Amino acid sequence: MVPIAVDYAESLNTAKNLDPADRVSLQLAAGVASYLGSAYLLDKWYGLSPDPVQLLKNNVLTFTNERALSFQLDAAKQNALIAAAECKTKLGFIPDEVAYEFQGANGSREGDDKDKLNSLLDYWHATFFAHLAVQLAAH
Repeated sequence: MVPIAVDYAESLNTAKNLDPADRVSLQLAAGVASYLGSAYLLDKWYGLSPDPVQLLKNNVLTFTNERALSFQLDAAKQNALIAAAECKTKLGFIPDEVAYEFQGANGSREGDDKDKLNSLLDYWHATFFAHLAVQLAAH
């Protein structure tokens, strides 16, 4: 998440030259990155209980709360599907970014715990972008 913060800080210097609509887009992007990044880190280090022995000895991220991760993946996938269906109904199409994030999540879902956690984040992104597209189209 640090590169995102650095990119945002650097972009603030150029934001003075941007028109107001671009500044708002920049602020929205920073807010989304902060919100989803914070949720990701809280889940990774608190909610899923990583195994410190495996992490320190073998540099492998494994979770002691595997069942919670499985339930979170199922719920996040369901939420992304519902949000994509809302896009299809209200917009007549599913935005490329939503489809891209969803397919990426499906692709990494069956990997190791680190892949599964990244898959969860991709489902969250798909859901967010679907909701954003519907809201932007409404205004």
